[in-house]
Amino acid sequence: MKSREEHLAGFTVLVVSLCFIAAHAQGYSGQGNLKQSSQRPESTPTSRDSKATECVPIQLAAPLPADILNQELKTIDDRVLKLADYSGKIIVVNLFATWCAPCRENLSDLIKLKADYKPRDIEVIGVVTQENDPNIDYLRTFAQQQEINFSLVWDKGDFGESLVKAVNGRSLLPQTLVIDKGGRIRDHFQGFSSENTPKFLRKTVDQITKEEEPSKTSLSP
Repeated sequence: MKSREEHLAGFTVLVVSLCFIAAHAQGYSGQGNLKQSSQRPESTPTSRDSKATECVPIQLAAPLPADILNQELKTIDDRVLKLADYSGKIIVVNLFATWCAPCRENLSDLIKLKADYKPRDIEVIGVVTQENDPNIDYLRTFAQQQEINFSLVWDKGDFGESLVKAVNGRSLLPQTLVIDKGGRIRDHFQGFSSENTPKFLRKTVDQITKEEEPSKTSLSP
């Protein structure tokens, strides 16, 4: 069982997303494991640190494992959902923490994204990486204040870490993954750039939207 201090040490916040710009344009991202945090770590390195700009090849267009697709996640309004529930839709999964300033910017853009596309085409899921049960009231208030129009779930286990490992990713916040209608990871954004992230994210979503419905591939195992 890892201590809270060990979990806190696993986070890197990408404030100025220089690595993101190069990574997305050339198909690269950082490497590492996403860890859980219960509060804002004062010693969290940012993109100004050398570690935040390390890049390795990303693994995209790979089907997500069945255990990830079928992992049950509890929402802040006491529902239970799984990625497999949204077979036939584009799924945008965002990993964030409420203390993270770039995460809040990212959430604002995802709110717009959700509103811009038809509900039958896209599902946005926010994965809260730092709150535990005692903070449920705060999370609900946070969601109301931010006017979040998509589901928020707790990552009380290893869901976020498993997603990041699936793309050979690194422990950065925020992170956004785009999963197509056939359960394949089609894009991965580490950090948030107000100039680049919204543009590239919508480009990916538009491309998938225009594609034919998957015939044999399914989110179900």
